[in-house]
Amino acid sequence: MESTIQNSPVLIYGEQGCGKTRHATALAKAFNKSTIVDEFIEGEGIELTEHDIAFTNVRPVNLPYIPFAFAMLSISQPQSSEQTTPPTALNTPPSLPLNQSEHSHLHTSKCTQDQASLNVTFSQPELPSAL
Repeated sequence: MESTIQNSPVLIYGEQGCGKTRHATALAKAFNKSTIVDEFIEGEGIELTEHDIAFTNVRPVNLPYIPFAFAMLSISQPQSSEQTTPPTALNTPPSLPLNQSEHSHLHTSKCTQDQASLNVTFSQPELPSAL
């Protein structure tokens, strides 16, 4: 059975500083996702749900993703009266379960834009311990 963007999480990969976080809200709206996960790292224990759009600057190895430049096409195209389906992920590796461990460095907050409520999760890097 083939999965679609509507009932799967969306993972967007782009280099650091390309604008993923700046355009996160617009991309979440374009892909009809209610939760934004910023600085997602594959295998770090976060299980994405069908409501999630996640952003990463670490190229995923075992998860399907959409390159940031292609994802931006979903918000730069004029809207028509007909709802269109965004493109599916470009690579489709086999599904692997993610580690279920907790990550205390993740924080979730809510924001509202255009009357659409979004959950936003920001990752704060762990600081190295003093030697």
